[in-house]
Amino acid sequence: MFCFCAGKSSLLNILSGRAMTSNRVDVQATVHVDNLKLEPSNIEVRKTIAFVAQEESLERTATPRESIKFSAKLRLPKTFTNDQLDELCIRMLEELGLTHCADTVIGGGLLKGISGGEKKRTSVGVELVVKPSLVYLDEPTSGLDSFSAIQLCQVLKKVANAGASVLFTIHQPSSEIFNSFDHLILMNRGRVMYQGSVTDVSSYFEDRGYPIPANFSTADWIMNVSQSNKVDKLESKGFFDSPEQISSKSEEEDVESSIQEIAAADISTDCALEGSHVSILTETAMLYEREIKALYRDTGGTIARFAVTAFLATLLGTIFFGVGRSNLEDRNNLFSSFGALVVVGIVGMMGSAQSELMAFPMTRPVFLREYSTNHYSVLSYFVARFSIEATMTAIQNLVLVSLFLIVFGAVSFF
Repeated sequence: MFCFCAGKSSLLNILSGRAMTSNRVDVQATVHVDNLKLEPSNIEVRKTIAFVAQEESLERTATPRESIKFSAKLRLPKTFTNDQLDELCIRMLEELGLTHCADTVIGGGLLKGISGGEKKRTSVGVELVVKPSLVYLDEPTSGLDSFSAIQLCQVLKKVANAGASVLFTIHQPSSEIFNSFDHLILMNRGRVMYQGSVTDVSSYFEDRGYPIPANFSTADWIMNVSQSNKVDKLESKGFFDSPEQISSKSEEEDVESSIQEIAAADISTDCALEGSHVSILTETAMLYEREIKALYRDTGGTIARFAVTAFLATLLGTIFFGVGRSNLEDRNNLFSSFGALVVVGIVGMMGSAQSELMAFPMTRPVFLREYSTNHYSVLSYFVARFSIEATMTAIQNLVLVSLFLIVFGAVSFF
């Protein structure tokens, strides 16, 4: 288990392939796994890495049980039966301590749901369900109380003990959490200030003139030393190793070719799961199901959408009340009718777009996370999303036009 303490998120994003060279950023890195050079930005490699971002990107109208099963169904081989997926989901919920809230919506914004700690553990469960060999987490304890943070770290400790490599960033952990780490990398302004076992931290700082005071938290003392002293002074004390020294420390003995072949075979086996991925019809069906559940669970948003439409239709109809029954041979009446229809058309267009523009910031992180881990294809997502939204837009505009025409006077039931 690993921990980082500054310049940390950038390093983690590079290692997980989430940070790539762009117009403003130039990323140059060489990443090895078991002495095999890999390119983390390659989609095939990213599928084998579980990554939990600092901000939760979960479907707010789904429950923890549904989120974990959704991830398992779309990422595990299609040979898994529903009973096997249910059993896996139940076991994951028990391990993460989410059984009591398994069927409560996650929530977000104006939709009340589970707590912040439960959301964090759900985010972890969504990634761990595929049993990855590498697990990356960006500040998983941020925003959690001490008990929830310890509970989450205990789960990650179990994952590490089960054979996975758990690597996460953390900022000023408690003593209990700090002592549970196996390996520590302390970073200061993007440079490695310490790298090694947690048990050697005290002697490392003491040898450089900064002994940890009695009854003082090690993590707090590390933060105090790194923040109260300039980098030049710390470097003169011997805190920062040169790149050559770091390389020699982390360099392992040469491995026989047979072992390299086994490691390569393991990676290729993980990537080969792509061939057993569920069909595009299954992807679309599951996305349809999730979108429909979102509509009837977020009743406030759905009701507000149609209530605003009905109000605007009635308001516009009142402004142009009776114009529809007037004599259109009169030029003023003709212009009034034409203006009313233009205004209704603009309101219908903008009203339909407004609901999607408000929903897009919430759905975008979910889509990016799920697409980057090969949950589904872009085609499946947009077919499901577009068809549901087109249906809602048609109903919304039908309400708008119907109410407007009745009040406007073009249609009358009396």
